Amino acid sequence: MSSKNPTGRPKKVAGRARPVVEEVAQQPSSEAAVVEEVAQQPSRDQVTEAPAAPEPPTSDGASRATLALVLAIVVLVAVALVQVAYLWGPLKDDATVSSSRPVLISKAAEQSAADTAAKAAVAFTARSYETYDEQVDAAAAMMTTGFAEEFRQTTDDAKDAFVAAEAEVTADVVAQAVMTASAEQVEVLIFLNQFTTKKDAESVLTPFRLKVTLIDVEQGWLVSDVQAS
Repeated sequence: MSSKNPTGRPKKVAGRARPVVEEVAQQPSSEAAVVEEVAQQPSRDQVTEAPAAPEPPTSDGASRATLALVLAIVVLVAVALVQVAYLWGPLKDDATVSSSRPVLISKAAEQSAADTAAKAAVAFTARSYETYDEQVDAAAAMMTTGFAEEFRQTTDDAKDAFVAAEAEVTADVVAQAVMTASAEQVEVLIFLNQFTTKKDAESVLTPFRLKVTLIDVEQGWLVSDVQAS
């Protein structure tokens, strides 16, 4: 009988069969290694479309940006301090400052104060012997408590002679202008013509120039003083 292996099996070498098989199984084939390497590499499109990383700012650009920011902050703080000084601080009542920058309120607030001063000037100037007390009350309602008391004392003293003469006084505002204005106080110059008639007497025209001072309270602008010239 022949000793050749009829099935063509490989001869086993003692101590080498299993390690050789396991070593071959653990090593990837050359084709699999190539495919895996290619799969891990980015495609040409991905490489082309990937955005370039932004360049870090240069030291000169960063310095200029920082300097500009600091200057802007300094300017804002300076403006805020000036506004506080004008509205609430020591510059509020400074006559020199008021002459160089007399109006510190908005146009709308300025117009409102001027209109109030004009109406008040007509109210405490015009009067009729027939509705004397009612007109005095209406005028006093536009004044501060202290100034209203002074106004009533004057009108009370003049009432009897005014009614006896059957006097009628009307007033027309010719012009008005804000002299000084802050958030708390406004001074308005009023030009008006006063027409006075009495029984058995001709009408008399008297031009007046009034400086009306108003202060801001919860109810709005109220007259705190009037000076005529």
